[in-house]
Amino acid sequence: MNKMIYSVLVVLLAVGAIFVGRTVLAPPVAQAAMSQGIDPDQMTTHASKGLASFDDRYQAHIGVLDILRQ
Repeated sequence: MNKMIYSVLVVLLAVGAIFVGRTVLAPPVAQAAMSQGIDPDQMTTHASKGLASFDDRYQAHIGVLDILRQ
């Protein structure tokens, strides 16, 4: 019975050592894709023309600043 427990522990230690060794010595490397970037001119030509201003939208959701609109 002790021999079986010993052999299971040896196998577990070996698997753990392989896993840790592989992770430490050769970690997985992520490859990032090249960014195409954003064309600001295209954003301005495709933007909606009837959008509310930032101040109008901000104050519409924050009741504390309604005093300042007078």
